[in-house]
Amino acid sequence: MPKTAIAVANTKKPTPAERQAAVARPHKNLTQTQEQVADIASDILLNGGAREDVELVLEALGRHNYRNMSFSREPLERGSLSAAQLDARATAYATKVREEWYRDLAKHWPERKAEAEGVERGSVARPVTEMVSANIRESARQQFDQFLTDARGIEPVWLLNEILENFNADLDMGEAIYSPMDRAEIYVRVPPEHKERIEEFVTFLQKETD
Repeated sequence: MPKTAIAVANTKKPTPAERQAAVARPHKNLTQTQEQVADIASDILLNGGAREDVELVLEALGRHNYRNMSFSREPLERGSLSAAQLDARATAYATKVREEWYRDLAKHWPERKAEAEGVERGSVARPVTEMVSANIRESARQQFDQFLTDARGIEPVWLLNEILENFNADLDMGEAIYSPMDRAEIYVRVPPEHKERIEEFVTFLQKETD
């Protein structure tokens, strides 16, 4: 690898258009707790469970759905409906749709043969996790394609290639990132308080060279 000029990390803030594009992305990165709760909820709705557990979930969803309807919020905001009255109406609505939802869902639940066949319950597919994983992978592919198209010079491409090679060689991601940064001659470490001045100096040298 030939030596090149010092490369300083690009810390440019995203533009309003870039921020808007990030907001518009169809996927959402879930926290560990969000993913766990979503997996459990999707499993009980798609594969069934103890009736009392399913009914509790459906009733909570029905109450939440009713509270978010416009015809429910507006009277409460105007003061013509008290919180207690809204709660009673939400409960009545949830009780009604709970039965309808349960009957419709139960028609499509698979037979529970896991225990008879000795299959662990945890082996059931996790649709929410798979969906999030697929979305993140697709986003990563798009970001990688854009990176290869827009990357300036060989330094960023070389660094990413080294990181991926290390990671695919069974190194931890942290180690895969640290190793090339630690031994690379095309990057330097600087104290945070001097970062801006050094960037200005590097920009000055580049202009002089040009």
